[in-house]
Amino acid sequence: MGDLRGYEHGQQIIRLAGLNLKENSSGKKKGKSSITKRGRARLRALLWKIMTFLHDFSSSRYVNG
Repeated sequence: MGDLRGYEHGQQIIRLAGLNLKENSSGKKKGKSSITKRGRARLRALLWKIMTFLHDFSSSRYVNG
């Protein structure tokens, strides 16, 4: 992945991780949206761990005041 300053937009990192959304639809029926998972699995896992840590940290700070 390298230096994050090499990316102009956050969307580029999202695509690299395979976190961009796709929609499953056909004809007039609109389907469910899901992530593509076409990017780097290790990057997705790392981002997931960071987000769950931040969520748990912010939740515990809110409860403990």
